[in-house]
Amino acid sequence: MIDPEWALYLALFAVAATFTPGPNALLLLTVAARFGLRPAVPAALGVAIGIPSVIVVMGAGLGGVLDAVPRLRVVMHVLATLYICWLGWQILRMGPPGQTLPDDARPVTLWQAAALQWINPKVWTMAIGAIGAYGLEDRPIVGALLVGAVFAVVCVPAVSAWTLFGSALRRWLTSAVRLTVFKVAMGGALLVSIGLTWVT
Repeated sequence: MIDPEWALYLALFAVAATFTPGPNALLLLTVAARFGLRPAVPAALGVAIGIPSVIVVMGAGLGGVLDAVPRLRVVMHVLATLYICWLGWQILRMGPPGQTLPDDARPVTLWQAAALQWINPKVWTMAIGAIGAYGLEDRPIVGALLVGAVFAVVCVPAVSAWTLFGSALRRWLTSAVRLTVFKVAMGGALLVSIGLTWVT
């Protein structure tokens, strides 16, 4: 039987981890602001699917592999940095809502967003912290599944909030000045997130 206190503390941890800004929040915010709410839904679903899947696999043994093979962690950091740089490029290419988009401009798909979770340093840290604090030592697979299930539930309102926020910003970004402020703010946030991936 699940301990209600354990479930409550895990849920609070999941809320703090998923609602706070990070690469996923910036991704969903930007996609919704650039393309609108409906085109951003697949990316939101991808994030909501990807985070729990990383947690389950980490809890089932990948976390130990990363500790045993430090070079793998470095490779994942490099990939994460490239992803964040790509996201920054997408922000810089943003034009005002309603402007004709470049031919190669496409919203992030469900599977792309889900796959991006595997190189997202915030998600690895979140997964390792959640499994370390709330996993079941005697039943690691069961513990990983339970922790993943709690995150799956909490991820839905978290990704919805960031996507809706981005969609609401879309109307605000019709001014060239406000659009520039948005690009600078998002670019600065990305620089901070890049730096944090290498110092944590």
